[in-house]
Amino acid sequence: MPTSQEQQPSLGEVKASASKNIGQLLQDLQSFEHAIETENVAEIYRIYQGKLHKELKETSNQNHEIDNLLARKLHDALLARFEYLQFVKKISPTLLQYRIGQYYHQRPTIMVDVSVPKIYIEPTVLNEWRNFNETDHSQLKEIEQKINQLDVQNLTLQSEVEELEKKLLPINKQIQQMAQQKTIFNRVKNEEEYLQLLNTKKQLEADIQKLNAQKDDDTTLNRRKEAYQQDYFNIQLHRALITKELRLVQKYATSLDHLEAELMQFITDYLLPREEVQANDKGF
Repeated sequence: MPTSQEQQPSLGEVKASASKNIGQLLQDLQSFEHAIETENVAEIYRIYQGKLHKELKETSNQNHEIDNLLARKLHDALLARFEYLQFVKKISPTLLQYRIGQYYHQRPTIMVDVSVPKIYIEPTVLNEWRNFNETDHSQLKEIEQKINQLDVQNLTLQSEVEELEKKLLPINKQIQQMAQQKTIFNRVKNEEEYLQLLNTKKQLEADIQKLNAQKDDDTTLNRRKEAYQQDYFNIQLHRALITKELRLVQKYATSLDHLEAELMQFITDYLLPREEVQANDKGF
């Protein structure tokens, strides 16, 4: 229960406060509606991301109406400013992909997040651009070494097998001779030596089998080589792609740093308050 010292708002004050809140809500809604009708992008973002009530936000964008409007406006403004950009794909209502130029191998490199709004170079691409060294062929050399190593390894193993087989030949011959000289009781004359020869033969054959298991047959060897060669080709192609992309950046934006600065400045200018413009039907 409130104490006698606590002052409760009067009914008139409560009504005035409620009326003020409702009035502000209606005013925000009217301002938002007007901004949408006139496609005043800066005002739409200001109201939508600011003081517009949560339920009004959800209702007004229930079927991505606001997202689609903002995406279209930003797309049009972006291509008007950067004529060298090519639209690639709309991967969500608020996320768009672009690339620089019309190089047929090129991937999406520029991302636009309409909800923020934000425009940026795709992080993986940016990292590759910043760290690319056109004269560094270490990855390719590493694969070349692996391919060469396959042949060397197989040749080494084959050589070791042949050495063991050479050692095995006289042992087999000696075992055969001793077996032919068995006594009437079916025993060799020097049984201890005979058993040693059999053990040596068994060990050599086990070593040969082990080496052969490590050695690739022609089919396996060719398959492993082809896998490395495919990796080699993919790296070559990717390096050529990065080289082409960086040349396009140089051609259209002078440098990577300048491109990033231009993209940031574009968003800054795009969100500047400006006079209302009439809606148009230009799409993408």
